[in-house]
Amino acid sequence: RWTISLCVYGNPGYSGKILPGRKPRTNALQITTQEKTVTLYTFGHNVKAGEKIKFSLEFKGKGKAFIQLNLCGERGKGFLKAERLQTAEAKTEWTKLEGFFTVPADCGGKPVKTVRFIVGVEPGSDITFERLNAGSSGDDEDEDD
Repeated sequence: RWTISLCVYGNPGYSGKILPGRKPRTNALQITTQEKTVTLYTFGHNVKAGEKIKFSLEFKGKGKAFIQLNLCGERGKGFLKAERLQTAEAKTEWTKLEGFFTVPADCGGKPVKTVRFIVGVEPGSDITFERLNAGSSGDDEDEDD
């Protein structure tokens, strides 16, 4: 499983808060934005062609959230493509968003060597996230984290 870093790429005009999670010793992250898309991302993770990446998160609030993978070359450099995997409207109750992505051998003739897992919030949203997980589908995952 990959660690989700609180690296925010975006412009001023958003706020972020760390809140207590629903389970003991866990946290939730609330992102509010009016005019800008805000993204949170992992550092680059080495991948192989054909590898299946599993992703999941739980969220609630108002507005839209999305999950994408950024495909890159060696060591997270050489951005190749942003692959938006899912976009969903937030609800007042917790909703789980999950899926799989198979890593392509190349993108535009260049080999895909690393990926970055991205969680985003579209303009006009106020969304709280919990249980953000991403990693190779073969990784051990403790569902109670």
